[in-house]
Amino acid sequence: MTVSRPARRIQGIGALAVALLVLAGCTPGADPQETPAAGETSPASGGTGTTDEEAGGDAAPGQTVGEESGTDAGAGAGTAGSFDRTATLVVRPEGFTSASAFPSRAGWTTLGSTGRCTVSSTATSVPDEDQVAAERGISLVALADLMAREQRASDPSSVSEVLVADGSPGEPRGTNAAVQEWTVERAGTVVRSRVLVRSVWTRLYTGEGLRESTYVAFECTGTAVDEAAWATALAQVRLPSAGGETAGTWRFE
Repeated sequence: MTVSRPARRIQGIGALAVALLVLAGCTPGADPQETPAAGETSPASGGTGTTDEEAGGDAAPGQTVGEESGTDAGAGAGTAGSFDRTATLVVRPEGFTSASAFPSRAGWTTLGSTGRCTVSSTATSVPDEDQVAAERGISLVALADLMAREQRASDPSSVSEVLVADGSPGEPRGTNAAVQEWTVERAGTVVRSRVLVRSVWTRLYTGEGLRESTYVAFECTGTAVDEAAWATALAQVRLPSAGGETAGTWRFE
């Protein structure tokens, strides 16, 4: 059968209309969600979008590994930024248990304890629009900030440095950190607190600058740290920032 040109033209227009209707019925994929800035919570997660406030004090006795007191870190204001910078123990050393030997700082995560000593960690992000010092310098600032918030701290040591190794073979490499210790009284117990901190500076996509810090505290009842237990715990501690450094050589310096 021969179809006239006008009929063929009408058929072509009809096919085009059907194609347009099909395309119009297609639904585009969900828009990618922007990464929330530090201190914000994605609405999809059900968060409130509020930032943490400064807090201090002691956590409840008997905190277990991975358990937090439900309050904010006493180390400073802010949240952990783009990801959690809390330190971890690769392997809980022999003789270490999950329970805390005594109340740790509010908001700190207890990593383990042995005898009279406990190791705990926290992470903070503090607005810092202008990076005025290298990472060694801002780590010293973060350490001083924590000590300034300690109540009735006494007998502070001088500040030193330690390399938190990453466990790689060969020449020891890892993350350098600033270290200082002092004596405090916590829940009626005298405690010697040795704290290491490593800070990095980062800028969010919003343009906000942040000083992000990881703290690790090794604390023992009494006025002296158990050095053997400290060395055992330190060998298993891993910091999430920096890495690949040799002892005393900080990146960007």
